[in-house]
Amino acid sequence: MKKLIGIFLIIITSINAGAAIYYFSSTDGDDARTNAQAQNSSTPWKSIEKLNSFFSSLQPGDQVLFKKGDVFYGSIVINKSGSTESPIILSSYGSGMKPIITGFTNITSWNKLGNNLWESPSYGSDLSTCNIVVINGINTAMGRTPNNSTFAITSKRGNTIECSSLTGKTDYTGAEVVVRTTSSWIMSRNKVISHSGGALTFYPSYANPANFTIYPPGNSFFIQNSLSTLDQQNEWYYNPATKKLNVYSTSTPSNIKATSLDNLVDISASYISVDGLSFQGANKNAFQLSFATSVSIRNCDIQFCGEMGIQEGNNCTNLAIQNCAFRDIENSGITDLNAAGNTNRVITGNSFVNISMVPGSMGSLDGQNMAICLHDPNANGDVILNNSIDSCGYIGIFVMGQSFNVMNNLINHYCFYNTDGGGIYTANRGASRNITGNIVLNGMTSHAQGIYVDDNGSNITISGNTVYKASLGIYLHNAHEITVQNNTVYNCSGASFSMGHDVNDPIRNVSITQNIFVLIASVNQGNCSYQTSENSQTNFGSSDSNYICKPIGTDDNAWFTALRGSSYNHYTLAQWQSMSGFDKNSKKSPTTISDPKDLRFEYNASMSNKTVDLDASYIDVTGKNYSGPITLSPYSSVVLFKTSNSKKK
Repeated sequence: MKKLIGIFLIIITSINAGAAIYYFSSTDGDDARTNAQAQNSSTPWKSIEKLNSFFSSLQPGDQVLFKKGDVFYGSIVINKSGSTESPIILSSYGSGMKPIITGFTNITSWNKLGNNLWESPSYGSDLSTCNIVVINGINTAMGRTPNNSTFAITSKRGNTIECSSLTGKTDYTGAEVVVRTTSSWIMSRNKVISHSGGALTFYPSYANPANFTIYPPGNSFFIQNSLSTLDQQNEWYYNPATKKLNVYSTSTPSNIKATSLDNLVDISASYISVDGLSFQGANKNAFQLSFATSVSIRNCDIQFCGEMGIQEGNNCTNLAIQNCAFRDIENSGITDLNAAGNTNRVITGNSFVNISMVPGSMGSLDGQNMAICLHDPNANGDVILNNSIDSCGYIGIFVMGQSFNVMNNLINHYCFYNTDGGGIYTANRGASRNITGNIVLNGMTSHAQGIYVDDNGSNITISGNTVYKASLGIYLHNAHEITVQNNTVYNCSGASFSMGHDVNDPIRNVSITQNIFVLIASVNQGNCSYQTSENSQTNFGSSDSNYICKPIGTDDNAWFTALRGSSYNHYTLAQWQSMSGFDKNSKKSPTTISDPKDLRFEYNASMSNKTVDLDASYIDVTGKNYSGPITLSPYSSVVLFKTSNSKKK
């Protein structure tokens, strides 16, 4: 056996020894150099065009290294595979900042049109749309009207809306109307076909025409993607016919760059490693993957993408995305929407900031505007671990596979613009699914749930999570075979825990144990809310040994709210225990308080212990006293009730 291992190591060493390293520098490279010269960092090649022309000649184990501090314009086309032992590697060399692969063009020449409007000559783009313009380093929205509000819909007929605020003096034909559909989680962008007076007729080019209707009168919209909307500093418009950019500015525009390439990396190969590079300015996607197996994307910065950071196509298995920073992505950070055959993906240690945060640039179909979206219902073995998400227009983590682990993620400020979503969302039948140790904070709209299990969701364990400031902390909708245990839910506006059954599968075989539910609410609001179209809530499963706390007020407040048909029933804990037989060993608050400021909520969203110094004496839900520093273990939280203003010296 030792002899065989030795022979194997010799073979691997010989393979690696034969691998070549090719260097690229945009500052001192030259594409006329030979292959041999390009293998010396002193005589690198220069451009992505050269790389693309040579890529099919690369061998397993070869490396392509970009010089740190350099900027490379172009789209990398990866069409040659490495091997299991020897992936093809794209990385960096030298010292300084990560090399930048960009689709941006710097616009330095401007013609003055008058009325603070400026126009660039054609800047080299042949795109039909421009999705990203960055001014002074800031992702800048295109012009819109009204600027900071919306128009009210006064009436509608088919795909025509009437608005009394529109006079027809400005013709918005060819512009876009941004309006909500009957699905409150879809903000749809639609091209205006004709404009007459206060009537706008538009084609639902970004949504399914067969299913597309708009919200009834009383709802709102705004108009964008028209030169006529430019009336504030740095608003812009891209003319697809002339390929020119217009900007509103009180002085000559400066420090402006716009996208001129759709994708920055196209991968249709396997055993590829991309490590330590920066990708900026994709009009669509930074990475477009298709039939790509065992691709790893690590330690990369992915910023300013007009659609997706990473778009998975079909049959992308064993994908690893680790320690990457996603920022200013107009639609979704990572998505496999409308793809199939994707499985065994590991998404870990990444950060997502400002995902789908420009309303007029958001995606217009279902399943979009998310930080992480693993939509394939047949996927197995997906792991979403230790990611941080802050500021997302819709759902933080959307996952639908047969088996997955969503563990130790931080989701903060989600559902900014779209509603009826969650920090973590799943649905559909599955086999083995775990949502464990996550911290979900600050749902930003109504019906922004913390952890949301939707229609037919099954075989899910929801354990050890923390939810703070959602509409419903943990919400099960037409779901079954669910275990909810050891979670802490604090200060949610609707209910800490809710189950609802209206259509499809009834809620069955749900186990709710050892959770901490703390609600700060008015009288007759249920800490736990159970709703059903059936005659009884007690078919749901079992519930016991929970802490169900409403510390402000008295026991006359509603601990449980139950809806049968159209009749709401409000119960204290004792009444609920007697009526349902549930929660025999559950307990209420260890004390009552009159001021919400006497409650303290602390969490630890890190992999190390966290010490918190207390300013007074407190007790937790079990009645344990704290008057000095407390230690929180990784991805845990605590709710404390003040008992005295003094603390241990």
